[in-house]
Amino acid sequence: MIKGLIKTIQISSRYRNVGSINVLQSLNSSQQTLNYTKRCYSSLSDSLKLKIEGQIKEHSCVVYMKGTPERPMCGFSNTVVRILEAEGADFKSHNILEDQELREGIKVFSNWPTLPQVYVKGEFVGGADIMMNMYKSGELSKLLENAGVVEK
Repeated sequence: MIKGLIKTIQISSRYRNVGSINVLQSLNSSQQTLNYTKRCYSSLSDSLKLKIEGQIKEHSCVVYMKGTPERPMCGFSNTVVRILEAEGADFKSHNILEDQELREGIKVFSNWPTLPQVYVKGEFVGGADIMMNMYKSGELSKLLENAGVVEK
């Protein structure tokens, strides 16, 4: 007999809580083992996943934003760009307004619903609020230095 229970598991990255997923926990009473099955509500095509993985591996710091660093199209994107510029960071940006598939896909990839999104050394760091908090605390400087995105 298998009993099922839906649980929510908090997913955290190194820097903050990034959300949660629902999993189905089933207990097989004859074997007394737990089996977890991730329920995926959104899908990401293999080609888009590979594209995003390639982009975040190609550069040490990557920003998915609305607009370009020279012409941000929202205040949050502008905030992230100005913070990175203030830190002297070398970063690559991707204008998600030019690619609707990328705009929606990056949200699924990171399990984070808003833009902009910043990745350092292939790891999702966060958006404007998280970047601002890390900048104010000095944590961002350390992260960028350790990642080789800025000179020490």
